[in-house]
Amino acid sequence: GCGAVFHWNMSTFQEIEWATPNVAVNTFAPTAASINFGAWMDLVQAAGCTYVNITTKHHDGFKLWPRAAYSISQTAWYAANGSPDLLGQFITAARARGLNIVLYYSIWDRTWEIANSVTAATGTSAYTAMIESELTDLLTNYGAITAIWTDGWSWSEAPTTPGAAGGGVGGYTYIIPATIRAHIKGIQPDCLHIENNHNHPYNSATGDIEVYEWASTAGSEFPAGGNTRLSEVM
Repeated sequence: GCGAVFHWNMSTFQEIEWATPNVAVNTFAPTAASINFGAWMDLVQAAGCTYVNITTKHHDGFKLWPRAAYSISQTAWYAANGSPDLLGQFITAARARGLNIVLYYSIWDRTWEIANSVTAATGTSAYTAMIESELTDLLTNYGAITAIWTDGWSWSEAPTTPGAAGGGVGGYTYIIPATIRAHIKGIQPDCLHIENNHNHPYNSATGDIEVYEWASTAGSEFPAGGNTRLSEVM
């Protein structure tokens, strides 16, 4: 069915698609009016959608839920506004309207790489442990999750520079799909794992649902150039 994707995170406050890694946490500073999640969900519901997807963490690594490092809980905004869990508020508003919850989560974390001076290639165990710890947060603190949508994983075969753009975490070579999928299913067996690897036909070893992107080309019904994409969930 129809779903709505909210790519709302640190990138929103930089007005770019991919937020800069390791940027000052206080760059994230929403206004009260901008986080009326009830109004968001009313619009989604009016559009006939049955699920919502929120960017819990993009490739820059900023987390939309309270966490010890590089998250909303480190911001001045958080302390000044009663320490709200924005992800929890988003989910509560969605559930109140009967909407299913999908959480986008980037496996690739450029700020974590910079802070720890490692990539997946040089710190596989630590990288995997970080991912599993964060997924545990998402899958144990917010009730039943319909799907986890992972991304930033399969793009580069040999990442070499911590925090570098255009990387990814090693084409499944270092962060093993079976390990992460087992972790997800071990916490919530009914949670679908959607992996944004564009494989067609889909590979059941790396996801439960096929996802691909249709790149824009000149002469098509979509604008040419840039980052314009149509994401399909089949």
